[in-house]
Amino acid sequence: MNKILLKILFFWQKPKIAVVTAGNLELVRKFIFRVLGNPVLLEKKVLITNYREQFLPGKKKFLVLDWDDENIRRIGRPDSVKVLTFGFRADADFRASDVRINGGINFKINYQGNIVPVWLENFSGQEHIHAALAAAAVGEILDLNLVEVSEALRDLQ
Repeated sequence: MNKILLKILFFWQKPKIAVVTAGNLELVRKFIFRVLGNPVLLEKKVLITNYREQFLPGKKKFLVLDWDDENIRRIGRPDSVKVLTFGFRADADFRASDVRINGGINFKINYQGNIVPVWLENFSGQEHIHAALAAAAVGEILDLNLVEVSEALRDLQ
């Protein structure tokens, strides 16, 4: 998608949450949809993009950033929005640990001292872990707890 179209989408959609990732956008969308369980909620509240420039037009209240990507980290933590980060880095808000790949992916999500195991039976790549972490961050913003997120992701096909 070109940059002009992305800027138009930011203004037109007016989502409250922008997820900025270096990963596969459709995969991240699929995981977030699974956690939210509501396509209308996803489309109205969440914009998923790999647009890496300082954007923040409109009334975004939350930014969810792929903290493993150096270009995305440059966005930083603007004062005008609440920022949640995800990734494998120790300073990410939602961090994956204890990753095991064996007929699926088993790992733990760490967030503010809470640690919840996640099992992704039909997946095997790091991009799937990133998508799950992004979904967990969006779930937190929308008042889902990590156990609910883990349970929703367990049945993902």
